[in-house]
Amino acid sequence: MKKSIWATTANRLGLALTVSGAGLTCIGVTPAHAGQAAVKESDNAEIGDIVVTARRRTESLQSVPVAVTALSGEDLARKSIATLENLNAHVPALRITKFQGSDALVVSIRGQRNSQAQPGQDPSIGVYFAEVPTGLQQGLGLGMFDLENVQVLKGPQGTLFGRNSTGGAILLSPAKPKHQFGGSIRAGYIGVPGGGGFTSTSTLNLPVGERVAFRFALNTVNRDGWQKNIVDPAAAAAAADLPAAAGYSWRFGKVTDFSKRLADQESYDWRVGMDFQATDRINNYLVYQGSYFHADNGLRPRLFVVSPRAPLAAVYAPYVARQLAGDFWSTQNVWRSPNTVKLHQAVDILTIETDLFTVKNIAGVKWMKRALGIDATGTPASMTQNVVNDYFNNGRDISEELQFQGKAFDDQLQWTIGGFYFDNRIKQTSQGSGFGYSGRPATAKSKTIAGYAQATYNFAAIEGLSVTAGGRYTYDKRAMSKQGFTITSTNCRLRNSPTDAGIPPGCLASASGSYRKFTYNTSVDYKIDSRSMVYFIYSTGYRAGGFNISENFLSAYVQGYKPETVENFEVGLKKDWDFGIPIRTNISGYTQKFNNVVRQAQNPTAVTSAVLVNATSARLKGFEAELSIKPVRGLELGASYGYVDAKYTGPFFPFAGSTFNAQNFEFSLVPKETLTVNGSYTLPLDKSVGEVRLSANYYHQSRMFWDDSQQGTSPGCLASDCGPRDIYSQKPYGTLDVRLDWKGIAGSRFDASLWATNVTKEKFNSSVVPLANAIGLPLFPGDPRFFGVDLTFHFGTD
Repeated sequence: MKKSIWATTANRLGLALTVSGAGLTCIGVTPAHAGQAAVKESDNAEIGDIVVTARRRTESLQSVPVAVTALSGEDLARKSIATLENLNAHVPALRITKFQGSDALVVSIRGQRNSQAQPGQDPSIGVYFAEVPTGLQQGLGLGMFDLENVQVLKGPQGTLFGRNSTGGAILLSPAKPKHQFGGSIRAGYIGVPGGGGFTSTSTLNLPVGERVAFRFALNTVNRDGWQKNIVDPAAAAAAADLPAAAGYSWRFGKVTDFSKRLADQESYDWRVGMDFQATDRINNYLVYQGSYFHADNGLRPRLFVVSPRAPLAAVYAPYVARQLAGDFWSTQNVWRSPNTVKLHQAVDILTIETDLFTVKNIAGVKWMKRALGIDATGTPASMTQNVVNDYFNNGRDISEELQFQGKAFDDQLQWTIGGFYFDNRIKQTSQGSGFGYSGRPATAKSKTIAGYAQATYNFAAIEGLSVTAGGRYTYDKRAMSKQGFTITSTNCRLRNSPTDAGIPPGCLASASGSYRKFTYNTSVDYKIDSRSMVYFIYSTGYRAGGFNISENFLSAYVQGYKPETVENFEVGLKKDWDFGIPIRTNISGYTQKFNNVVRQAQNPTAVTSAVLVNATSARLKGFEAELSIKPVRGLELGASYGYVDAKYTGPFFPFAGSTFNAQNFEFSLVPKETLTVNGSYTLPLDKSVGEVRLSANYYHQSRMFWDDSQQGTSPGCLASDCGPRDIYSQKPYGTLDVRLDWKGIAGSRFDASLWATNVTKEKFNSSVVPLANAIGLPLFPGDPRFFGVDLTFHFGTD
């Protein structure tokens, strides 16, 4: 491990000690309770039982042979986790970053990630809401409220979980209705640099008779922006309004108030759940969720370096100089870049128990509408990129899964079989100003049909020994069609190649393909005693191929890319220790063979050409360690560490028409090391005062490269593009969050919280627009310091 990560951590822990006032020393991520109702603690000095659903049935975390990090709804509140991105600081080997808009996210676990979040392109990590996978990565960041738990499963999950994935799964479980009347109302203020705003969350449990119960939840955020706009007034005044194209109407005009900060947010999320216990053996759970998200001017990137290969490098140079001289949390924005999402989702889960087995039917449907203005580089240079790219997305998911679970041979055998169907469609229409083009109506269709089975056998002759085996056969079909006209006329922009004048009839291009794959997993676990378990896993993963919906050169569009495959070998140890104080350790190590890695390639002579290709092969290896300690009543300590060594093993295609040896190049956007320390201390006060808890969380990550082919002086780097590592990568950094909670104030039904994130105002970049070879490095800044105060009132039996 590099010395710097420990040196920096030691300094920040000193600050954490001062802020928390709780004597916190080595404090970190606690593998938390997956469901509050499932936690059983007879004493505060013991580590409670943790229940997860990593194998589609409820099991103790310490007895399931899967690497899982789980956070309960209470943990999410205590750690100020309000977005999916906030999970980065609490789950080892996880990284979630923005793609273009604030609502579209790319999720990475153990280095497995997709390059883009575009229609028709499957994610590497499955994200599930109420057991239903999402096919729309747009809108993925919405709905993080009133959750019962969040579970992060690591490694390929290609057998029991819906759509195939190569890296893992994130399970979001909404809080279910309780058959008791009660609820809560929370109102809060959130402060951001240069402004502030208000947040609220309200819940209501409403039983109707003995068998029916409803749960209502509403979450709102309305706050100012925090990103400064340092655009040169002269450059802004020179930018011309865009002309209207035939058949299109420009919804986004020129920014009129350049002093207005960007990255504002107005959002409303609501959810209704109904639990119907029809009989003692028949239960139906229905949940309906809606979300509205709007940013008048979304978070924008900043251009910090221009690639020597950029065709218009001289045009960008003045803007880079201005950006480097400006405030870190700033950009140069000329055109309005709003981000609006409307999303609705319904899930119905019917469970029928019989004497022989349990039948479970999981049906889901999701609708989305999205409009997004894109400023790709954070500069006023509208002639060189899509300054305004107005995406009109209309998409929907349909999901159906029928599952059977049962036991046999005196419960020694536990089995699950099922069938799965998934249908995703999204229509995208874009308009752009860069190069005077666009208007690209496109439709992407994805269909998946799969059957799966998995069984676990517990050996009676060898107590504690279990073997699990499972497999899934998947049929995937992907189809796309698109048109591409210039913005001011009906001239077709689609070409067979950059130098080919031929166009397709009607300026309509289409492509389709099907993929079939059998994936499987086997595991052996041995419970040494009631507090210790070791396990070994061999599993395979698969991600379907597809086509390049954003590409205008037909050869690249039609050719598309083949499926990715991964082999995963993993060993793990889960153990509870007792050295006078309870200690829990969960450790897992893995190695993976990764083939047909899909990455983005760029054509340096055509800035807008960025296609997905099967770049090369790779190997990944690493390990995670999680530690929990309760040394005395009221004090909870822990630590977590993740190590990911993800490197390419063969030739790589950084842009069209070129190849170089990328052996030992690291995966971009994947830090090799992450370290989290956190803890909390509940003050020993009389119950009449209430419960006062102090908590702090510190997160540190090592260096992370922005691009797969530009990594400083690494062997094989193209000489003309090599630059200082500190330019082509994010230097190591750390952030500190603190929180004070006072529950049951003076014996009342009121709670109060005071919190702050990124207390030290650490300056770091969180993600990048992948244009390193064609333009440069447009980087998105990480959040500055936020702070807030919340007041919550509980009523009924909440």
